[in-house]
Amino acid sequence: MPVTELDKARSRKTIYAIKDGMFRFWYTFVGKRVSFIERGITEPILDYIIKQLPSLHGTRI
Repeated sequence: MPVTELDKARSRKTIYAIKDGMFRFWYTFVGKRVSFIERGITEPILDYIIKQLPSLHGTRI
């Protein structure tokens, strides 16, 4: 339900969708690997992202 809804008892359930490429990139590649990135283990992650990026955007790099 919306955050600004005053009468929560009468409110209908609402679903929000965020269409932002940066969010999609973050949750696909970065979010699951933050601990590795923080420890400096970046080369394998970068290699993985480079290989998988075309499937995210549907293009070739």
